[in-house]
Amino acid sequence: MNDDILFLIRDKLPVLSKSERKLAEYILAKPEKVIRFTASQLAHEAASSPATIIRFTRSIGLNGFTELKLQLSSDMGQRQAEVYTDIDKGDNPSTIKTKLKARIDYVLNKNVACLSEENVEKCVELVEDARTIYMYGVGASSLVAQDMYQKFSRLGKVVVFDQDYHHMAGMMSSVGQGSLFVGVSNSGETRETIRLAQLATERGMKVIGLTSFEDSKLAKIATYSLISDHEGENPLRAAATVSLMAQLFVVDVFFLSYAAKHYDQTIELLKNTKEAVKKVKIDH
Repeated sequence: MNDDILFLIRDKLPVLSKSERKLAEYILAKPEKVIRFTASQLAHEAASSPATIIRFTRSIGLNGFTELKLQLSSDMGQRQAEVYTDIDKGDNPSTIKTKLKARIDYVLNKNVACLSEENVEKCVELVEDARTIYMYGVGASSLVAQDMYQKFSRLGKVVVFDQDYHHMAGMMSSVGQGSLFVGVSNSGETRETIRLAQLATERGMKVIGLTSFEDSKLAKIATYSLISDHEGENPLRAAATVSLMAQLFVVDVFFLSYAAKHYDQTIELLKNTKEAVKKVKIDH
């Protein structure tokens, strides 16, 4: 098992039973103690039971308490326990940097493992075949959509990005087969994005969905989905920051896969856009 176990435990909190969640919270708070405990000692200290410990380890994909301790010991040896916690009151910039880096590393490593290379290649083919590409997202997802727009529009593709749902719906209602819609929604349930994806399919357009949930409405509507890993919520939205970076990572893999397939043309087009921008810069 390659995932950082403390991050994995925290990600599993929402789906654990009440007794398992109580045990998980103790482990997250005191991992350095848990690695020295027997199962009976942990059950006593966490006000739990040996049976709950067994169920908990199975819930997170481990074979038992011994494997849990080995994973904890390995991960604790690589970094301090505090990096697995959310941003806390009074954290200084140094601590925040360390925590965010650890979480970003964790999520990006999981993205490398979970992002379907076959789906990336299929999405590249959809971009190749599209006459016009419409890109849309709401809130933080609009930043991801805009990043894609800026990237692909520099490669000679006709790309449309608009944050106004009504304007986008109006433009898409007059096109059909041969066009492509790319919807970005971390949850995969954003109402406006779902409606545009549905409109796209009604018009005979292909749909690419960028989301963190493969069983979401967007993923089910999409011709192909690019699934990024996700983090749980926390009060200061550090997880939202990490989720945004995870989606931007997926966009870069998508874009660079297209660019690598059309390498010579890409280099020439990027050179041309660079020269065009250079001409309008103000001389000092």
